[in-house]
Amino acid sequence: MDTWHRDLWPAIQPLICETGHSDFPYAVPGGTIFLATYQGRLFAITARHVLHPLNPICLFSSDFTDKLLPLEDVFFVPFEKCEEEYQDIAIAEFDPRKLIRDTDFKCTKFIDLEKTVNKDWLACAGRSRFAIFGYPSDHSQLDYENKNTTTRRFSLFASYHGMFFNHPGVHSLKIHNAATVSSFNGFSGSPVFGWLPEDTRPNTITFCGMVLRGTQESNLMHFVESEIIMTAIRVKKPLCNIARKRGAN
Repeated sequence: MDTWHRDLWPAIQPLICETGHSDFPYAVPGGTIFLATYQGRLFAITARHVLHPLNPICLFSSDFTDKLLPLEDVFFVPFEKCEEEYQDIAIAEFDPRKLIRDTDFKCTKFIDLEKTVNKDWLACAGRSRFAIFGYPSDHSQLDYENKNTTTRRFSLFASYHGMFFNHPGVHSLKIHNAATVSSFNGFSGSPVFGWLPEDTRPNTITFCGMVLRGTQESNLMHFVESEIIMTAIRVKKPLCNIARKRGAN
């Protein structure tokens, strides 16, 4: 699992936003965002509800630099397209040409959705292990005097609990190490990964979805499955193009 931590964790970042104040330019409102690639396109994905009402978000190219990634646009699943649980997805896109030209972005890690998405994960969910990587709010600190922001990644390990109130595509996980954090605040937007049984797909990690919400009292975390997110990515570009054309008229 150390190898997976090394490969996956750099692609998972805390949600940081600009404040507009020169005395302290950044704030950590709570939430997690992850970087992903699909068919040559580059995305940052998180839960919609953690973005509002926020100032512009900041994504850094790695853990060791203050170089910001150049966001191109942000897409929200339209309210009229689906039920409430499926609307809670926000996808920002990067211009890959800008990342290629700038050497500061060479260390930026992205989760390859073409390699990690497996539509059959649910069939063996009861025998699989799951992990959630995110940034709990109680471990995000602001040092106003030194103008520093300190955040800490945490791993929550879980087993499959079932479908969330009969909503196809939304599932629940039973968290095994909930005591390592004081609350689940900050995990919204975190990616959910599954380790499938060895007889199914050995030595591979599967991207299963994104956390929407959860409560420590129940020890349950609810997430939207990866196929819903993939559908949103596939329809993102046509819908954004339509919106741009409307805005130009």
